[in-house]
Amino acid sequence: MEILINTTENKRDLVKAGNATTMFKDIIGETIKIFGILVYKKEEVDDKTGEVKERTVSCIKKEDGEFVSSISPTVQNSLELLNGAYDKEEITAGIEVIVKSKKSNGGRDFLYIDLV
Repeated sequence: MEILINTTENKRDLVKAGNATTMFKDIIGETIKIFGILVYKKEEVDDKTGEVKERTVSCIKKEDGEFVSSISPTVQNSLELLNGAYDKEEITAGIEVIVKSKKSNGGRDFLYIDLV
C-alpha cells in the first residue's frame, strides 16, 4: 500500500479505512463532518483476467470514527482539494461537507464532495 494523503495519526485508522464498507454512493445528499482524509494506492487482482491492477482508494473519517471510501477519481480530486485548502489540524477538528452526484456530458453519474 502506498499512502498518498494521510491526515490520520494512528495505525488503527489505516486498518479501519482499508476495511471500510460504506461507500460514498451510499451517502449521496448527506451532510457529514469529516475528521480525516486518507488516500492510498493498492493492488487488486481482476477476477476475470487475473491481471493485477493498481487502484487509488479515497477515504474520509466520520465523526463516529467510521470510514467511507471510493475509487472514484472525482472523489479523490475533491479530497485532494480539501487537503490542499485546509491544514491537518483544521481537517482533524472537523469540516462539514456534503456528498453530491451529477451527470457528466456523456450521461454518466459521478460523485464529488462539496463544502456546506
